[in-house]
Amino acid sequence: LDGQTKVVSAFLVKSFDSNVDIMITTQFGQIKRSPLKAFEVNRVNKVYDAISLAKGDSVSACFEAYQESDILVATKEGYSALYKLNDIPQVNVKSKGVKAINLAKGDRLAAACSISDEKSAICVIAESGQMKRLKRSDFDYNNRPVKGELLARKVKTNPIYVQSLLTVYAYDKLEITTDSTYNILAKDIPLMDKLSSYSNGFKDVDRG
Repeated sequence: LDGQTKVVSAFLVKSFDSNVDIMITTQFGQIKRSPLKAFEVNRVNKVYDAISLAKGDSVSACFEAYQESDILVATKEGYSALYKLNDIPQVNVKSKGVKAINLAKGDRLAAACSISDEKSAICVIAESGQMKRLKRSDFDYNNRPVKGELLARKVKTNPIYVQSLLTVYAYDKLEITTDSTYNILAKDIPLMDKLSSYSNGFKDVDRG
């Protein structure tokens, strides 16, 4: 890799003959769905393109999705949109994908995840370390692309920016590393609706 390129995500693949898609989103609001099989190569001593990027764009998330999954995307400013997997066309690895969300000026697509179980919750982690969980039922399907709905109440005097999205179950253990390492159970992250702001984040969680 050259000095301008960094690894965003990695997967352990036992077999490329698997019914799974690799999802890639970019900061300019694109989303791409390609079958895992499309990433199989003969030579492993070189790198290959995984997506065609516009000038100045970069990958914001890369994750796997299985049949019947839902796909949730979120912008830095906190707007989110939910799609059925099959609403996103399956394309080859050299494609630039399709538009996932309409971005306001200065905003960018910051995070995305797949949801495969109605019983799981969505954990939102902000750049400041603040967090919240939302129920899957808090989200309705959208027609792509849209501006989306806010994940939390905005406070103009204290803006909070989205960093990550995760699907979690109550007793999942999250290990979050900044200058220190923090361990927290998902159930200890407050379950809130979209009209609420965020919890205090790393306050009172265990340090590893």
